[in-house]
Amino acid sequence: HTLRNHSKPVTALSLDRDGTRLLSGGLDSQLKVYDTSDWSVTYAMRYPAPILAAQLSPDNFILLSA
Repeated sequence: HTLRNHSKPVTALSLDRDGTRLLSGGLDSQLKVYDTSDWSVTYAMRYPAPILAAQLSPDNFILLSA
């Protein structure tokens, strides 16, 4: 599937434990969460700096990003 919701290169991709959500982070300082059933963006957040890594904790409750 092709995702076109970032304005600069994507530098981080991660699936949640269940494979129902995909996290993407990029040099545009945006973190996006996609629903993998229809690839819609369910959440978006702007960080103060580019995102180089993003991952959910094993219990899907804590977002880790760098």
